[in-house]
Amino acid sequence: MSPLVGVLALAVSVPTPQRFGAEVEDVYALRVNPAGLAFLRGHELRLVYGYDALGLETHGVGVFGALRLAEGISLAGGWERDFGSLDSGALRLGAGFGGRPLALGVAYARVDTFAPDDVDRWDIGLSSRLGRWFAAGVLFGDIGEEFGRRTYDLSVAVRPGTERITVSTQWRLTEDEPLNEDTLDLGVRAEVELLAGLNVGVGVDTNLDVFGQIGFDFGAASTGGFFGYVDERVRAGGELVFRSVPAPRLLEPSRVVVMGLSGSLVSEPELDLLQGAYRVEPYGRVERILRALAAHDRVDGVFLRIGSLAIGWAKAEGLRRALLEAREAGLRVDCHLPGAGDVEYYVASACTQILVFPAAVLDVDGLAAVRLYYGEALARFGVSVEVERVGAYKNGPDVYSRASMSDEERERIEAWQEDVYDVHLSALSTGRQLDRSAVSAALARGVLSATAAASLGLVDALLYPDEIEAHLRKTYGRWVRFGSAPDPDPPAYPRPWRASPKLGVIFVDAPITGGDSAASPLGLGRTVGAQTLIRALERARRDAAVKAVVLRVDSPGGNALASDLVARAVARLAEVKPVVASFGDVAASGGYYVAAPARAIVAEATTLTGSIGIYAMKLDLSALLARLGVGVEVIQRGPRAADDVPWTSRPDAGDRAASEALRASYRRFVNVVAKGRKLSQAEAEAVAGGRIFSGRAALRAGLVDALGGFETAVAQAAEMSGHPREELQIVSLNPSRQPIADPLQALLTNVVTAMIPGLQGFRRGLPPALLRLGASLELAAAGQPLALLPFAVEME
Repeated sequence: MSPLVGVLALAVSVPTPQRFGAEVEDVYALRVNPAGLAFLRGHELRLVYGYDALGLETHGVGVFGALRLAEGISLAGGWERDFGSLDSGALRLGAGFGGRPLALGVAYARVDTFAPDDVDRWDIGLSSRLGRWFAAGVLFGDIGEEFGRRTYDLSVAVRPGTERITVSTQWRLTEDEPLNEDTLDLGVRAEVELLAGLNVGVGVDTNLDVFGQIGFDFGAASTGGFFGYVDERVRAGGELVFRSVPAPRLLEPSRVVVMGLSGSLVSEPELDLLQGAYRVEPYGRVERILRALAAHDRVDGVFLRIGSLAIGWAKAEGLRRALLEAREAGLRVDCHLPGAGDVEYYVASACTQILVFPAAVLDVDGLAAVRLYYGEALARFGVSVEVERVGAYKNGPDVYSRASMSDEERERIEAWQEDVYDVHLSALSTGRQLDRSAVSAALARGVLSATAAASLGLVDALLYPDEIEAHLRKTYGRWVRFGSAPDPDPPAYPRPWRASPKLGVIFVDAPITGGDSAASPLGLGRTVGAQTLIRALERARRDAAVKAVVLRVDSPGGNALASDLVARAVARLAEVKPVVASFGDVAASGGYYVAAPARAIVAEATTLTGSIGIYAMKLDLSALLARLGVGVEVIQRGPRAADDVPWTSRPDAGDRAASEALRASYRRFVNVVAKGRKLSQAEAEAVAGGRIFSGRAALRAGLVDALGGFETAVAQAAEMSGHPREELQIVSLNPSRQPIADPLQALLTNVVTAMIPGLQGFRRGLPPALLRLGASLELAAAGQPLALLPFAVEME
C-alpha cells in the first residue's frame, strides 16, 4: 500500500481519547502501545462514538474490551468502523505481558480501507515504570511497513510529586526520514484528577493541534467526552466505560456504614476439596475496614450491631482501639446491643452512643477466671498423668494431674486478672464518662435490665429495631444513606507506577507443631506448622521487596522443638530486616518463644504473656487396663524403649532421663529469651519458670517493648525499615490454604453441617479455649517436650 493511502486510512479511524505510550494503562493501549495492557487492574469494556469533520463529515463507533488473565497478563480486542463517504474499519487484537519494571506488548490490526485490499499491521511495544514518578515507553509501529515506513514512538511521563497529576510527552520518528522541524512529530499532554471521580486532560503538538478530554467515574461505570482541533478540522466524541474493578465515584453520597460484629470476627474456614485444603482467613479484617472508613471522605459514620463475641480480652482491646481511632478521625460510631456480656459491653463503650432493646439484659458483672481440674476424676478411672516440668509456675499440665489450683498458679492468675480488670474499669469509665467508682458499683449489681442500665448511664436509648433508623437520622440531623462495609484493601487510584515496598505479616495464630500447618473439620484442632512458618520467614528474608515483617502471635505455644526451629528462623530474619512481634489474646510458652528474637515486641495491656517453661506428660493407663482385665506384655530391645507407651508405668530411670532432656530444652528456651530481649541470665531466669504476665506487667518485666495493637507494630516496623507507613503494602505471607488433616472426615462433616444448620451455630458458639482443645490434647499425648499453655484462662 502506498504511504498516502496508509495516512488516509489512519486519518479516518475512529477518534478516541488521547493517550501516550508511556502512561497508557487502559484498553486504548491497543492503538498506542500494547505493552500498556500489562498494567490493567481488571477487565474493561469501552464503547466509543467519534465525529470527524474531514472535509466530509464522518461518524464512527468502536468497541474495545480487555480481559486481565493474571497479574501482568492481559488480552484485548477492538472493533471500529467509520461511516461516511470514505467507509473504513479495523479489527484489533493485542496482548500485554510483564509489569514493573518492564512490560512487553504486541498488537495486530486488520484495516479495512477504501483501498482494494485489506491491510495487516503489526506493532510491538515496550513500557517501563522506572520509579514512583517516572515512566517510559517505545512503540515499533507497522513493523511490516504495510502502511509505508516503519515508525518509532518514544514517550516519557512524569508525576511531579503526586499521583494525581501526570505529564507526558511523545516523539514520533519515521524511518529513513531526516530529523528536522518538518518530520519531528512532538506532543505534550497533562492529565489531572481534580477530585475523586473527575479527571481532565489537555494536550498540544508541534502543529499546534489541540486536544482535550474530561472523564466522570461512577464506580464500575464511567463516561467522558473528548475533542481535538487537528489539521484545521474538528474531532470529537464520547465514551462509556465498564470496569470489573471500580474507580472512585464522583458525587458519591455520604453514608453511614452498617456492620455486624459477632462470633470470632473471622469467616469460617471454607472447604476446597479440589485443592485438598481449607481456605483460612487471618484475624484483623474488621480493624482494617474501620481504618479504611476513617480515611474515606464520604463516610459520615458507622453503625455496629454487636452480637455475642467469641474473642479474648486482648482482641477486644484492639477492636475497641480501632473504634476510638475512627472517632478521632471524625467518624460518628454508634452501636446496638441486643444484650451483652462484659466483653461485648467493653467493645461498645468506645461508641458515641449505645442503643439496646427495651427488653435487653446486660450481664456486666466483672471478671471470673474459671479452671477445671481432672486429675482426681482420671485417677478414679485408673488413669494417671505423669508430668515432668521445669519451673514452679509452669502450671499448664495441672488440669490433667491435679484436683485443684496450685498456690503458684493462683498467684499469677490473680495478678493477671487484676490488670485486666483495671483496664476494663478504666475503659468503661472513660468511654461512658462516668466516675470509676460509679462503674464499679454498676458492675457489683450484676445482671442489669435495659432500664436499670439506662438509669446508671451505661446506655443511651432503649429502641426496638423498627425505631433505630429514624433515631439515627434524627441523630445525624439530616437524611443519611445506609450501606454495607467496603473492601478493607481497595485498589489505589491512580495506580502507582512503582511496585510498593512490602511489609509482610506472618500469623502464628494456633498451637505450634512440626511439619506443615493443617486444619481439621468443624474448625477444631487447627495448627500452625513449623515448616510452613519457616518457609514464610525464609521467603521474607530473600524477597528484596519485603522491607520489614510483623509477626502476629496469638498462640498458646506447642511442641518445644518446633518452637525452637521457628525462633531460629525469626532470629535469622531479624539479622537482616526489622521484625516486630504483635501479640493478640495469648502469646505464651512457645508463642512467646518464637517471638523472643524479634527486634521489638508489642502487646495489648491484657495479653496473656510469658509462661517461659517446658514440660512433658505421659499417660499411664496400666491401672485402668488392670481393672478391665486387660493384660499388657511388652517385649523390648533397649531399657528405655517402652518409656512412652501409655499402657505401662515409666521406671525411675526413665523419669531421670526425661527430666534431663527437659532441663536442656528449658535452658535453650531461657537462652533464646535472654539473647532476644537483651537480658542477663539472671534477669531471664527471674521472668521464666513458667510465670504468666499481663501485657502491662510484661512491659515492666522487660518481656515486651510497648503496649498497643497490630497497627502499633506496623508503625514501628515501618519506622525501622526507613519507609513511610503510607508507602508500604501490607501483605500476608502465610499460605491462604491449609491442608486438610483428614480429607474424608472433612467431607463428611461439612456435608452434615450443611444439612443441619444447627451444627453451624454450634461451631460458632464454641468458646476459644475449646476450639484449641483438639490440637492441645494431641500435642500433650505425644510425650514430647512441650512449650505449651494448653488452656487459655477464660475471663467470664
